[in-house]
Amino acid sequence: MSEPAQPCVLVVCDPGRVGELVGPLGPEAPPLPIGPVTVIATSGGDDTIDEFAERKPHVVIVTATLAEGDAATLIESLRGMVPRAHVVVIVVGDEQGPIRTMIDAFDLQPDRFVTSPVAPNAIRYAVTGGVEAARLARGPDANLSPRRT
Repeated sequence: MSEPAQPCVLVVCDPGRVGELVGPLGPEAPPLPIGPVTVIATSGGDDTIDEFAERKPHVVIVTATLAEGDAATLIESLRGMVPRAHVVVIVVGDEQGPIRTMIDAFDLQPDRFVTSPVAPNAIRYAVTGGVEAARLARGPDANLSPRRT
């Protein structure tokens, strides 16, 4: 299986946060240095694992707190599906809550962390670096079949 033509970003958040996390990556936003990305948003429910397996995103953006799931368990599950370096996990902190800083998010083991309130350029920068890192790790002819355990 070869690399998808356009990088994919999976955004996992509560419905009320979709706009702030997807907007900076959308068609109305300034172009990213890496070019356009495909963005898929889910709320952390059962469809998230299916979307991940089907789309094989370069980057997963997940909010530290999810109404429909547990961010730590979700991240662990996703990381178990592909080699670790093939997907970059960005955790977005809570404005109010237990995970507001990178130190608070340490147990989630993110590759990158963005604080809340979210600055659009922070998301754009994190996604750009994440896609570049995942592309490098995957190589030009990456086989992204699910891991066998």
